[in-house]
Amino acid sequence: MKKILYILLSALTALAVLAACSDDDGEVEVQPRFKFDSSSVTLSYSQGAQGVITFASTTDWEAATTATWLSISKTAGKAGTSSIVVSALSANDANQPRNAEVSVSSKGVTSTVMVTQYGHFYIEPLSDALTANPDGDTLSVCIRTNAPVGSINVSWSSDDGNWASLSLNSKASSDSLRAIYAIVGRNLTGGKRSGQVVFTLFSSNAGVAQGSSPILCQAAVSLSQEAAEIPRSVDFSADKRVTLLQQAEVGRGVPLVLMGDGFMDVDIADGTYSQVMNQAMENFFSEPIMTALRPYFSVYQVDAVSTHGQIGDDYVTAFSTFMQGGGSTYIGGDENTVIKYVEAVTDIVADDALALVILNSSDYAGTTYFGYTDDDTGKFVDFAIAYCPVIDSLTSERFRQVVSHEAAGHGLSKLADEYVSSGNGRVTESERQQIVMMQSLGWYQNIDFHSDVSETSWADLATNADYDVEQLGAYEGAGTFASGLYRPTINSMMRHNNTGFNAPSRRSIFARVVRTATGSEPTSSDFLSFDSQFIGLQDFTSASNKSLCPSFSAPVFVGRSMR
Repeated sequence: MKKILYILLSALTALAVLAACSDDDGEVEVQPRFKFDSSSVTLSYSQGAQGVITFASTTDWEAATTATWLSISKTAGKAGTSSIVVSALSANDANQPRNAEVSVSSKGVTSTVMVTQYGHFYIEPLSDALTANPDGDTLSVCIRTNAPVGSINVSWSSDDGNWASLSLNSKASSDSLRAIYAIVGRNLTGGKRSGQVVFTLFSSNAGVAQGSSPILCQAAVSLSQEAAEIPRSVDFSADKRVTLLQQAEVGRGVPLVLMGDGFMDVDIADGTYSQVMNQAMENFFSEPIMTALRPYFSVYQVDAVSTHGQIGDDYVTAFSTFMQGGGSTYIGGDENTVIKYVEAVTDIVADDALALVILNSSDYAGTTYFGYTDDDTGKFVDFAIAYCPVIDSLTSERFRQVVSHEAAGHGLSKLADEYVSSGNGRVTESERQQIVMMQSLGWYQNIDFHSDVSETSWADLATNADYDVEQLGAYEGAGTFASGLYRPTINSMMRHNNTGFNAPSRRSIFARVVRTATGSEPTSSDFLSFDSQFIGLQDFTSASNKSLCPSFSAPVFVGRSMR
């Protein structure tokens, strides 16, 4: 009996449910349900900014919004997939976003989608204009903004070039405050310069919906800087004044002419110039072979008064020297003016002279120029110009080494480099031809094309047992090339600057000095007798335990008349 009553009750319940879901004709009624692609839509701050609400509905629907700043493209629709375009009727000029709800309803069931319109971004400089100290400055350029952190692009604009560098000042950043450093160097242009730090917020950086302007907002802070006062020479009376520092004791002497660039009248008046020239002279004679040959030299100081006391594009100096920088050791200058200062020494033959130009700079650099020809005969002469800064300091070891390498090695003796420059592989055919030409002049006698030492120009020294201590051989890698050229020793003054001149180099030095000073060519016996005092004096067999100096720019073969 109980089982029968349970069945009757279940049937009645089912009928009641069926009656609730059916219309008068007995059809089942569909319940309203909504499925939205997204629960929110964002608009840019501008008037007319649009977004789309996409959804699926199981029933016909109606849509509405109470926001006065928002319009919707449809207020009703059929069951299925639908889209409603929402549009901002006005721009949001506030600094904060504003929100509105769009409601979609059917048969008493309502769902909402949140529509957010971004507030108008702003960039507000704390100061419209800043002035930098003429001698250099670091300025904080600050703005207030409601833009997302890191979204603002900072750039520099100036018709006067990139004279300010910009970097983020993270310590000054906060929720609304942004700041950068503007680092400004000394203004050596001689006139006022100006520029702008420009702050730009792009829509793509701020996450603003598509369709907005590419630039949301922008502001600029002006920077200006008056010219710094640059000390200038006023007394040029000492210019080209010649002082004999040393008179040769043998023959007519080899002329060494010292001069400086970037030294002012006050440097000459207070003795600074003479101190530098004397130290350069001592550096030139510091290697043992140069000390022994010192009596063969006449040394002259020629005063050169520069308008400014520094080297660089913004300074006026006697020889217009410049350093390439950027990792290069190349130095250039006005060769014709250097020659005119050499010719201020009236009791020498300029064709035989070595001009050593010392730059008033502590930079590591050095370059030598040779390959000048006689004006009348067209034949090559020994004249050369060696440029060298006061590297590190006046008494530094690197200054001494570079004077030895450039002036005594390249300039005086026309020795080749024995190192390899980065990126140089096998010696090129054009370089090979130039080396052959220079070797025909008696130059570049410390490098060779032969890998067999018995075929090199120093074969006679290599077979001389007295020179076994130097381990003379044919070591590949010379003349700045990694292959195809060979040097006599593992290390030398012409390779890493940190040891002396090897035997083939000493022979070239000896021959040049004796020939110029006495007018006669020394014999092989003359050299061997003279050189016996230097054998074993310096180590050429290893570079691993020495501090290696960076390689220099190769010497410049000018191939032109001196005048």
